[in-house]
Amino acid sequence: MLQALEDWDRSDANLERDAFRLPAGEILARIAATEQKRMALELALSRYADTLRSALRACHSLLKSNEPLSLGNLQDIHRQLAGGAQSALALVEAQTRRLKLSDRARRDELEVSQTQLSLLLQTLEKHSAELSGDTPETPARARAAALSDVLQLEAAVEVKDPADWTRTYAALRGEVKRRAAGSTSQVASAVPVIGSEQLVVPTLAGVWAYSNPSAQKKGDVYQWKAAKAEITQDGDRIEGTYECVYAVPEGEKYNPNVKFKFSGQIKSEVMVFQIDAPLKGYFQVLKQSAAEMTIAYFIENANKHGISFGEIPADSPQRLGRQAQ
Repeated sequence: MLQALEDWDRSDANLERDAFRLPAGEILARIAATEQKRMALELALSRYADTLRSALRACHSLLKSNEPLSLGNLQDIHRQLAGGAQSALALVEAQTRRLKLSDRARRDELEVSQTQLSLLLQTLEKHSAELSGDTPETPARARAAALSDVLQLEAAVEVKDPADWTRTYAALRGEVKRRAAGSTSQVASAVPVIGSEQLVVPTLAGVWAYSNPSAQKKGDVYQWKAAKAEITQDGDRIEGTYECVYAVPEGEKYNPNVKFKFSGQIKSEVMVFQIDAPLKGYFQVLKQSAAEMTIAYFIENANKHGISFGEIPADSPQRLGRQAQ
């Protein structure tokens, strides 16, 4: 399973970037090859999940039955549970390591599973140590503890990547095909860039959003609760509005809301637009795929206009997903 994850992770890291630069036929072939590796990973994840669920159901049935269980039986169950928790934790950690720093929403979701599994492993170690006690009450206590551990492991195990890769690849394939067919001037239009390369103007028009209802303040970091960019486009000309809500605890003086308008022209893959007056600054868009993009912004005079969060840096951008129209 981890090998399948490694194979997919190493496949075509520049696919989404090149989709707006290279011939459609070449990109479609690369999408198909990358999707095949993702399907192999999904199959490995499904088999892993089925195996783990089957083992947990067997443990659950045995613990709930009236069949007497010796300390040796209970120790075997605890070892099996610990092995399941460790393998699940290894998978979550592997997926977390492979995320870009910008994938904050997916990272937060995986870190919840990672924390749950780490705490459960600590509990399993404690319960395993308690099995060494040789008293008449030990088997009954150990059996109840094992049943609780089974239920917690079932709840904590997370084997599904939070990203919907099937939808991502389908959206990317659709946009490449539309570009090849010349169905819309927005997708087919090209503007010259430095040298002999041509930049295909991406379609940014629409509503792009981010949501994390469980956002909170973590140390000195105020997480994003919600964000939205609404963009209109005429060829390579862009106008839009952006707003973001930060998770500011009650009683703190910071203004959680950021909102501004921006406009400008697409001139390169990294698209930088000016923020409209009276604010001064820039709004940066890097188109990641047909379904996702990352953004950053900097407001030079944020404090003057009551804006507490005047920057999302380019090295830790916010990821927005396209909303269905």
